[in-house]
Amino acid sequence: MASFFLVWILFQWELDESIRLHVLLLLLYRELLHVLLDVKQIVDLFLSFVESFSWLDREFDKPMIFFRVSEYG
Repeated sequence: MASFFLVWILFQWELDESIRLHVLLLLLYRELLHVLLDVKQIVDLFLSFVESFSWLDREFDKPMIFFRVSEYG
């Protein structure tokens, strides 16, 4: 719903450019905040995904120790 309202406001501004830019930004502040918060959540998810891979890289950089199991017991 937020994105629909954002598009509608921008379309109205395009039709009537006499609206001052600061008034437009005040009208859009709440909608832009929602969009930015959604972007922040996506970025946080991406960063946690990248961190999980960096953890795997650190694990594989460690020397691997193999244990040989004796056949006799």
